[in-house]
Amino acid sequence: MTTLHDIWSGIVGRERNLHAEFLNLRELVDLRFENLLAKPMLVRPLFSTLRHIKPIFTAPHLAAVSLYPDVKEVLSNSEAFSVVEIYAKKMEATTGVFVLGMADTPQYKHEIGLMRKAMHPCDLDLIRQFVAETSQEIIEEAAPQGRLDAVGQLSRVVPTRLLKTYFGTPGPDEVTMMHWMRSIFREIFLNLGNDPRMTEEATRDARLLTDYLNSLIAQRKAEMASGQTLPDNFLCRLLFLQRDSPETIADETIRRILGGTIVGTVDTHSKAIAHALDQLLNRPISLEEAQAVARKDDDDQFAHYVFEALRFNPQNPFLIRHCEKDTVIAQGTERETTIKAGSIVLVGTESAMFDPAVFPEPDAFHPTRPLENYLHFGHGQHTCFGKSIAEVLIPGVLKPLLKLEGLRRASNEELDYDGAFPGKMIVEFTPLSE
Repeated sequence: MTTLHDIWSGIVGRERNLHAEFLNLRELVDLRFENLLAKPMLVRPLFSTLRHIKPIFTAPHLAAVSLYPDVKEVLSNSEAFSVVEIYAKKMEATTGVFVLGMADTPQYKHEIGLMRKAMHPCDLDLIRQFVAETSQEIIEEAAPQGRLDAVGQLSRVVPTRLLKTYFGTPGPDEVTMMHWMRSIFREIFLNLGNDPRMTEEATRDARLLTDYLNSLIAQRKAEMASGQTLPDNFLCRLLFLQRDSPETIADETIRRILGGTIVGTVDTHSKAIAHALDQLLNRPISLEEAQAVARKDDDDQFAHYVFEALRFNPQNPFLIRHCEKDTVIAQGTERETTIKAGSIVLVGTESAMFDPAVFPEPDAFHPTRPLENYLHFGHGQHTCFGKSIAEVLIPGVLKPLLKLEGLRRASNEELDYDGAFPGKMIVEFTPLSE
Protein backbone atom coordinates (compact mmCIF):
# COMPACT_ATOMS: atom_id res chain seq x y z
CA MET A 1 0.00 0.00 0.00
CA THR A 2 1.25 3.48 -0.81
CA THR A 3 2.45 5.15 2.39
CA LEU A 4 1.20 8.50 3.61
CA HIS A 5 4.65 9.94 3.04
CA ASP A 6 4.54 8.84 -0.58
CA ILE A 7 1.12 10.41 -1.00
CA TRP A 8 2.15 13.79 0.33
CA SER A 9 5.43 13.78 -1.60
CA GLY A 10 3.82 12.58 -4.79
CA ILE A 11 1.06 15.16 -5.08
CA VAL A 12 3.09 18.33 -4.64
CA GLY A 13 3.22 20.15 -7.95
CA ARG A 14 1.75 17.20 -9.85
CA GLU A 15 -1.91 17.76 -10.59
CA ARG A 16 -1.98 14.68 -12.82
CA ASN A 17 -1.35 12.46 -9.78
CA LEU A 18 -4.10 13.87 -7.57
CA HIS A 19 -6.67 11.39 -8.80
CA ALA A 20 -4.66 8.25 -8.03
CA GLU A 21 -3.14 9.54 -4.81
CA PHE A 22 -6.44 10.73 -3.42
CA LEU A 23 -7.93 7.31 -4.06
CA ASN A 24 -5.07 5.91 -2.00
CA LEU A 25 -6.06 8.33 0.74
CA ARG A 26 -9.62 7.02 0.51
CA GLU A 27 -8.27 3.55 1.28
CA LEU A 28 -6.26 4.91 4.19
CA VAL A 29 -9.33 6.71 5.53
CA ASP A 30 -11.08 3.35 5.73
CA LEU A 31 -8.20 1.35 7.16
CA ARG A 32 -6.23 3.82 9.27
CA PHE A 33 -8.64 6.65 9.87
CA GLU A 34 -8.05 6.93 13.59
CA ASN A 35 -4.28 7.21 13.25
CA LEU A 36 -4.74 9.70 10.43
CA LEU A 37 -6.70 12.00 12.74
CA ALA A 38 -3.88 11.89 15.27
CA LYS A 39 -1.52 13.36 12.66
CA PRO A 40 -3.23 16.34 11.04
CA MET A 41 0.09 17.65 9.76
CA LEU A 42 -0.14 14.81 7.25
CA VAL A 43 -3.59 15.92 6.12
CA ARG A 44 -2.85 19.64 5.86
CA PRO A 45 -0.34 19.46 2.93
CA LEU A 46 -2.82 17.48 0.86
CA PHE A 47 -5.66 19.94 1.41
CA SER A 48 -3.26 22.84 0.87
CA THR A 49 -2.43 21.41 -2.52
CA LEU A 50 -6.12 21.01 -3.28
CA ARG A 51 -6.82 24.64 -2.37
CA HIS A 52 -4.28 25.77 -4.93
CA ILE A 53 -4.81 23.20 -7.68
CA LYS A 54 -8.25 21.61 -7.40
CA PRO A 55 -10.37 23.22 -4.65
CA ILE A 56 -13.25 20.85 -5.37
CA PHE A 57 -11.80 17.43 -6.09
CA THR A 58 -13.87 14.60 -7.51
CA ALA A 59 -13.15 10.98 -8.34
CA PRO A 60 -15.38 7.92 -8.60
CA HIS A 61 -17.29 7.66 -5.29
CA LEU A 62 -15.12 10.34 -3.66
CA ALA A 63 -14.97 14.11 -3.38
CA ALA A 64 -13.19 16.69 -1.26
CA VAL A 65 -13.80 20.39 -0.69
CA SER A 66 -11.07 22.63 0.66
CA LEU A 67 -12.09 26.30 0.44
CA TYR A 68 -14.07 28.08 3.14
CA PRO A 69 -17.22 28.98 1.16
CA ASP A 70 -17.47 25.50 -0.36
CA VAL A 71 -17.02 23.80 3.00
CA LYS A 72 -19.81 25.92 4.46
CA GLU A 73 -22.00 25.27 1.42
CA VAL A 74 -21.66 21.50 1.77
CA LEU A 75 -22.28 21.56 5.52
CA SER A 76 -25.29 23.83 5.04
CA ASN A 77 -26.93 21.43 2.60
CA SER A 78 -27.83 18.46 4.80
CA GLU A 79 -30.40 17.23 2.28
CA ALA A 80 -27.77 16.65 -0.41
CA PHE A 81 -24.81 15.94 1.89
CA SER A 82 -26.08 13.64 4.60
CA VAL A 83 -24.73 12.18 7.84
CA VAL A 84 -27.18 9.27 7.82
CA GLU A 85 -25.12 6.93 5.65
CA ILE A 86 -22.02 7.77 7.70
CA TYR A 87 -23.17 7.49 11.32
CA ALA A 88 -26.75 6.29 11.75
CA LYS A 89 -26.18 2.52 11.65
CA LYS A 90 -23.41 2.54 14.27
CA MET A 91 -25.32 4.93 16.49
CA GLU A 92 -28.34 2.66 16.36
CA ALA A 93 -26.14 -0.29 17.35
CA THR A 94 -24.58 1.52 20.32
CA THR A 95 -26.26 4.53 21.93
CA GLY A 96 -29.41 4.21 19.82
CA VAL A 97 -30.73 6.54 17.12
CA PHE A 98 -29.45 10.05 17.82
CA VAL A 99 -29.91 13.46 16.21
CA LEU A 100 -26.34 13.57 14.94
CA GLY A 101 -27.15 10.66 12.64
CA MET A 102 -30.57 11.90 11.50
CA ALA A 103 -31.75 13.76 8.44
CA ASP A 104 -33.96 16.81 8.95
CA THR A 105 -37.03 14.71 9.77
CA PRO A 106 -39.94 15.26 12.20
CA GLN A 107 -38.17 12.95 14.65
CA TYR A 108 -35.03 15.06 14.40
CA LYS A 109 -36.98 18.26 14.99
CA HIS A 110 -38.78 16.75 17.97
CA GLU A 111 -35.69 15.38 19.68
CA ILE A 112 -33.37 18.31 19.02
CA GLY A 113 -36.19 20.47 20.38
CA LEU A 114 -36.24 18.44 23.59
CA MET A 115 -32.48 18.80 23.94
CA ARG A 116 -32.67 22.55 23.50
CA LYS A 117 -35.44 22.84 26.06
CA ALA A 118 -33.31 20.91 28.54
CA MET A 119 -30.56 23.53 28.23
CA HIS A 120 -31.26 26.84 29.95
CA PRO A 121 -29.68 30.23 29.22
CA CYS A 122 -28.21 30.46 32.72
CA ASP A 123 -26.43 27.11 32.36
CA LEU A 124 -23.32 28.57 30.77
CA ASP A 125 -22.52 30.69 33.81
CA LEU A 126 -22.91 27.65 36.05
CA ILE A 127 -20.75 25.53 33.75
CA ARG A 128 -18.13 28.26 33.61
CA GLN A 129 -17.99 28.35 37.41
CA PHE A 130 -17.88 24.56 37.71
CA VAL A 131 -15.09 24.23 35.14
CA ALA A 132 -13.02 26.98 36.77
CA GLU A 133 -13.38 25.50 40.25
CA THR A 134 -12.78 21.90 39.16
CA SER A 135 -9.72 22.77 37.07
CA GLN A 136 -8.31 24.90 39.86
CA GLU A 137 -8.74 22.09 42.39
CA ILE A 138 -6.92 19.64 40.13
CA ILE A 139 -4.08 22.08 39.52
CA GLU A 140 -3.75 22.90 43.22
CA GLU A 141 -3.38 19.19 43.99
CA ALA A 142 -0.46 19.02 41.57
CA ALA A 143 0.98 22.41 42.49
CA PRO A 144 3.48 21.25 45.15
CA GLN A 145 5.04 18.80 42.68
CA GLY A 146 5.16 21.32 39.83
CA ARG A 147 4.17 18.59 37.40
CA LEU A 148 0.86 17.52 35.83
CA ASP A 149 -0.46 15.21 33.13
CA ALA A 150 -2.52 17.78 31.26
CA VAL A 151 -4.58 15.00 29.64
CA GLY A 152 -4.94 12.20 32.20
CA GLN A 153 -5.35 14.51 35.18
CA LEU A 154 -7.10 17.47 33.59
CA SER A 155 -8.53 17.51 30.05
CA ARG A 156 -10.31 14.13 30.37
CA VAL A 157 -11.28 14.54 34.00
CA VAL A 158 -13.12 17.87 33.89
CA PRO A 159 -15.54 16.89 31.08
CA THR A 160 -16.14 13.53 32.79
CA ARG A 161 -17.10 15.30 36.01
CA LEU A 162 -19.38 17.56 33.98
CA LEU A 163 -21.33 14.43 33.03
CA LYS A 164 -22.21 14.08 36.71
CA THR A 165 -23.00 17.66 37.63
CA TYR A 166 -24.63 19.00 34.47
CA PHE A 167 -25.94 16.00 32.55
CA GLY A 168 -26.85 13.98 35.64
CA THR A 169 -24.99 10.83 34.54
CA PRO A 170 -22.12 10.17 36.97
CA GLY A 171 -21.76 6.54 35.93
CA PRO A 172 -20.51 3.77 38.20
CA ASP A 173 -17.26 5.74 38.57
CA GLU A 174 -15.10 8.16 36.58
CA VAL A 175 -12.73 5.55 35.17
CA THR A 176 -15.60 3.39 33.90
CA MET A 177 -17.32 6.38 32.28
CA MET A 178 -14.11 7.43 30.55
CA HIS A 179 -13.71 3.91 29.17
CA TRP A 180 -17.32 3.65 27.98
CA MET A 181 -17.26 7.07 26.35
CA ARG A 182 -14.03 6.38 24.45
CA SER A 183 -14.82 2.91 23.16
CA ILE A 184 -18.31 3.88 21.95
CA PHE A 185 -17.09 7.14 20.39
CA ARG A 186 -14.31 5.23 18.64
CA GLU A 187 -16.77 2.76 17.14
CA ILE A 188 -19.23 5.38 15.88
CA PHE A 189 -16.88 8.00 14.50
CA LEU A 190 -13.51 6.36 13.90
CA ASN A 191 -13.98 2.71 13.04
CA LEU A 192 -14.58 3.27 9.33
CA GLY A 193 -12.71 0.08 8.52
CA ASN A 194 -15.02 -1.93 10.81
CA ASP A 195 -12.26 -3.41 12.95
CA PRO A 196 -14.12 -6.26 14.74
CA ARG A 197 -12.15 -5.72 17.95
CA MET A 198 -13.37 -2.13 18.22
CA THR A 199 -16.91 -3.21 17.43
CA GLU A 200 -16.88 -5.98 20.03
CA GLU A 201 -15.59 -3.70 22.77
CA ALA A 202 -18.03 -0.91 21.91
CA THR A 203 -20.97 -3.32 21.71
CA ARG A 204 -20.20 -4.65 25.17
CA ASP A 205 -19.74 -1.18 26.64
CA ALA A 206 -22.86 0.12 24.92
CA ARG A 207 -24.93 -2.63 26.58
CA LEU A 208 -23.48 -1.68 29.96
CA LEU A 209 -24.16 2.01 29.33
CA THR A 210 -27.72 1.25 28.22
CA ASP A 211 -28.39 -0.79 31.36
CA TYR A 212 -26.91 1.96 33.51
CA LEU A 213 -28.98 4.72 31.89
CA ASN A 214 -32.19 2.70 32.00
CA SER A 215 -31.64 2.07 35.70
CA LEU A 216 -30.82 5.72 36.34
CA ILE A 217 -33.93 6.93 34.50
CA ALA A 218 -36.11 4.48 36.45
CA GLN A 219 -34.55 5.65 39.72
CA ARG A 220 -35.15 9.32 38.99
CA LYS A 221 -38.73 8.66 37.90
CA ALA A 222 -39.40 6.77 41.14
CA GLU A 223 -37.98 9.67 43.12
CA MET A 224 -40.18 12.07 41.18
CA ALA A 225 -43.27 9.94 41.81
CA SER A 226 -42.56 9.85 45.54
CA GLY A 227 -42.38 13.63 45.71
CA GLN A 228 -38.63 13.91 46.20
CA THR A 229 -36.85 17.00 44.92
CA LEU A 230 -34.78 16.09 41.89
CA PRO A 231 -31.47 17.73 41.07
CA ASP A 232 -31.53 20.37 38.37
CA ASN A 233 -29.65 18.70 35.53
CA PHE A 234 -30.10 17.72 31.87
CA LEU A 235 -31.56 14.29 32.67
CA CYS A 236 -34.09 15.55 35.18
CA ARG A 237 -35.20 18.37 32.91
CA LEU A 238 -35.94 15.77 30.21
CA LEU A 239 -37.98 13.84 32.78
CA PHE A 240 -39.98 16.95 33.64
CA LEU A 241 -40.66 17.46 29.93
CA GLN A 242 -41.82 13.83 29.77
CA ARG A 243 -44.11 14.33 32.76
CA ASP A 244 -45.77 17.22 30.96
CA SER A 245 -46.05 15.33 27.66
CA PRO A 246 -45.86 11.57 28.35
CA GLU A 247 -47.49 10.59 25.06
CA THR A 248 -44.64 12.10 23.00
CA ILE A 249 -41.57 11.33 25.14
CA ALA A 250 -40.75 7.72 25.98
CA ASP A 251 -38.10 6.54 28.43
CA GLU A 252 -36.26 5.11 25.45
CA THR A 253 -36.17 8.55 23.83
CA ILE A 254 -34.61 10.05 26.95
CA ARG A 255 -32.08 7.22 27.14
CA ARG A 256 -31.05 7.70 23.50
CA ILE A 257 -30.70 11.46 23.93
CA LEU A 258 -28.59 11.02 27.03
CA GLY A 259 -26.38 8.34 25.53
CA GLY A 260 -25.70 10.22 22.31
CA THR A 261 -25.04 13.49 24.10
CA ILE A 262 -22.60 12.24 26.73
CA VAL A 263 -20.61 10.04 24.31
CA GLY A 264 -19.80 13.18 22.37
CA THR A 265 -18.80 15.15 25.45
CA VAL A 266 -15.64 13.73 27.02
CA ASP A 267 -13.07 12.94 24.35
CA THR A 268 -13.96 15.74 21.93
CA HIS A 269 -13.42 18.33 24.67
CA SER A 270 -10.33 16.56 25.97
CA LYS A 271 -8.78 16.49 22.50
CA ALA A 272 -9.52 20.16 21.84
CA ILE A 273 -8.05 21.19 25.20
CA ALA A 274 -4.91 19.11 24.69
CA HIS A 275 -4.39 20.30 21.11
CA ALA A 276 -4.82 23.97 21.99
CA LEU A 277 -2.34 23.65 24.86
CA ASP A 278 0.11 21.74 22.67
CA GLN A 279 0.02 24.46 20.01
CA LEU A 280 0.52 27.24 22.55
CA LEU A 281 3.50 25.39 24.02
CA ASN A 282 4.93 25.30 20.48
CA ARG A 283 4.79 29.11 20.36
CA PRO A 284 6.60 30.68 23.33
CA ILE A 285 5.67 34.26 22.44
CA SER A 286 1.98 33.46 21.96
CA LEU A 287 2.04 31.35 25.12
CA GLU A 288 3.44 34.26 27.10
CA GLU A 289 0.79 36.58 25.68
CA ALA A 290 -1.99 34.09 26.45
CA GLN A 291 -0.72 33.73 30.00
CA ALA A 292 -0.77 37.48 30.51
CA VAL A 293 -4.36 37.61 29.27
CA ALA A 294 -5.34 34.70 31.54
CA ARG A 295 -3.85 36.42 34.57
CA LYS A 296 -5.91 39.52 33.78
CA ASP A 297 -9.05 37.31 33.69
CA ASP A 298 -9.87 38.65 30.25
CA ASP A 299 -11.98 35.65 29.26
CA ASP A 300 -13.01 36.99 25.86
CA GLN A 301 -9.48 37.66 24.68
CA PHE A 302 -8.22 34.42 26.22
CA ALA A 303 -10.78 32.49 24.16
CA HIS A 304 -9.32 34.10 21.03
CA TYR A 305 -5.89 32.70 21.90
CA VAL A 306 -7.28 29.24 22.61
CA PHE A 307 -9.36 28.88 19.45
CA GLU A 308 -6.63 30.36 17.25
CA ALA A 309 -4.23 27.78 18.71
CA LEU A 310 -6.76 25.05 18.02
CA ARG A 311 -6.92 26.13 14.36
CA PHE A 312 -3.42 24.71 13.87
CA ASN A 313 -4.50 21.29 15.11
CA PRO A 314 -8.29 21.03 15.45
CA GLN A 315 -9.97 18.04 17.02
CA ASN A 316 -11.09 17.06 13.50
CA PRO A 317 -9.22 18.12 10.34
CA PHE A 318 -12.23 17.22 8.20
CA LEU A 319 -15.81 16.01 8.43
CA ILE A 320 -17.38 13.29 6.30
CA ARG A 321 -20.65 13.46 4.43
CA HIS A 322 -22.47 11.22 1.93
CA CYS A 323 -23.75 12.79 -1.28
CA GLU A 324 -27.39 11.76 -1.72
CA LYS A 325 -27.95 13.19 -5.21
CA ASP A 326 -25.94 14.85 -7.95
CA THR A 327 -25.28 18.33 -6.57
CA VAL A 328 -23.57 21.38 -8.04
CA ILE A 329 -21.48 23.41 -5.61
CA ALA A 330 -19.72 26.77 -6.06
CA GLN A 331 -22.24 27.46 -8.81
CA GLY A 332 -21.34 30.46 -10.96
CA THR A 333 -17.63 30.37 -10.07
CA GLU A 334 -14.74 29.03 -12.13
CA ARG A 335 -14.53 26.06 -9.78
CA GLU A 336 -18.21 25.08 -10.19
CA THR A 337 -18.36 21.30 -9.86
CA THR A 338 -20.98 18.57 -9.73
CA ILE A 339 -20.51 16.06 -6.92
CA LYS A 340 -22.03 12.75 -7.92
CA ALA A 341 -24.60 10.85 -5.88
CA GLY A 342 -23.02 8.13 -3.79
CA SER A 343 -19.75 10.01 -3.25
CA ILE A 344 -18.10 10.11 0.14
CA VAL A 345 -17.25 13.78 0.68
CA LEU A 346 -14.27 14.86 2.78
CA VAL A 347 -15.21 18.32 4.03
CA GLY A 348 -11.98 20.10 4.91
CA THR A 349 -12.88 22.21 7.92
CA GLU A 350 -9.22 22.62 8.90
CA SER A 351 -8.38 23.51 5.30
CA ALA A 352 -11.16 26.11 5.30
CA MET A 353 -9.56 27.74 8.33
CA PHE A 354 -6.39 28.19 6.26
CA ASP A 355 -8.23 29.80 3.34
CA PRO A 356 -6.50 33.19 3.04
CA ALA A 357 -9.69 34.82 1.77
CA VAL A 358 -11.19 34.40 5.25
CA PHE A 359 -8.04 33.90 7.37
CA PRO A 360 -5.43 36.38 6.07
CA GLU A 361 -1.84 35.25 6.64
CA PRO A 362 -3.19 31.79 7.49
CA ASP A 363 0.15 30.37 8.60
CA ALA A 364 0.59 33.14 11.18
CA PHE A 365 -0.85 33.06 14.70
CA HIS A 366 -3.32 35.94 15.00
CA PRO A 367 -5.49 35.94 18.16
CA THR A 368 -7.63 38.76 16.78
CA ARG A 369 -9.57 36.72 14.23
CA PRO A 370 -13.38 36.78 14.60
CA LEU A 371 -14.49 33.78 16.66
CA GLU A 372 -17.50 33.27 14.40
CA ASN A 373 -15.21 32.43 11.46
CA TYR A 374 -13.80 29.29 13.04
CA LEU A 375 -15.27 25.91 12.08
CA HIS A 376 -14.15 23.92 15.13
CA PHE A 377 -17.72 22.77 15.79
CA GLY A 378 -18.90 22.27 12.23
CA HIS A 379 -21.63 24.24 10.52
CA GLY A 380 -25.23 23.87 9.45
CA GLN A 381 -27.82 21.43 10.76
CA HIS A 382 -25.26 19.25 12.49
CA THR A 383 -23.24 21.95 14.18
CA CYS A 384 -22.09 20.43 17.46
CA PHE A 385 -25.04 20.56 19.88
CA GLY A 386 -22.66 21.37 22.73
CA LYS A 387 -20.96 24.25 20.89
CA SER A 388 -21.92 26.84 23.51
CA ILE A 389 -20.70 24.54 26.29
CA ALA A 390 -17.44 23.85 24.45
CA GLU A 391 -16.80 27.57 23.99
CA VAL A 392 -16.87 27.88 27.78
CA LEU A 393 -15.31 24.57 28.77
CA ILE A 394 -12.22 24.46 26.53
CA PRO A 395 -10.73 27.84 27.55
CA GLY A 396 -12.10 27.40 31.07
CA VAL A 397 -10.00 24.29 31.67
CA LEU A 398 -6.87 25.89 30.25
CA LYS A 399 -7.09 29.27 31.96
CA PRO A 400 -5.94 28.26 35.49
CA LEU A 401 -3.19 26.14 33.98
CA LEU A 402 -1.85 29.02 31.93
CA LYS A 403 -1.82 31.26 34.98
CA LEU A 404 1.00 29.14 36.40
CA GLU A 405 4.56 30.46 36.30
CA GLY A 406 7.15 28.58 34.31
CA LEU A 407 4.65 26.46 32.37
CA ARG A 408 6.51 24.22 29.93
CA ARG A 409 6.68 20.71 28.55
CA ALA A 410 8.43 18.19 30.73
CA SER A 411 11.82 17.17 29.32
CA ASN A 412 11.53 14.84 26.33
CA GLU A 413 7.75 14.79 26.66
CA GLU A 414 5.41 15.36 23.71
CA LEU A 415 1.69 14.91 23.34
CA ASP A 416 1.16 11.14 23.32
CA TYR A 417 -1.83 9.47 21.66
CA ASP A 418 -4.13 6.54 22.17
CA GLY A 419 -5.16 6.16 18.55
CA ALA A 420 -6.81 9.46 17.63
CA PHE A 421 -7.18 10.48 21.28
CA PRO A 422 -4.62 12.41 23.32
CA GLY A 423 -3.40 10.00 25.98
CA LYS A 424 -0.77 11.89 27.96
CA MET A 425 1.00 15.24 28.00
CA ILE A 426 3.23 15.98 30.97
CA VAL A 427 3.80 19.66 31.72
CA GLU A 428 5.89 21.26 34.42
CA PHE A 429 5.68 24.60 36.15
CA THR A 430 7.15 26.43 39.10
CA PRO A 431 6.07 24.44 42.19
CA LEU A 432 3.77 26.18 44.61
CA SER A 433 4.06 25.76 48.35
CA GLU A 434 1.26 23.84 50.03
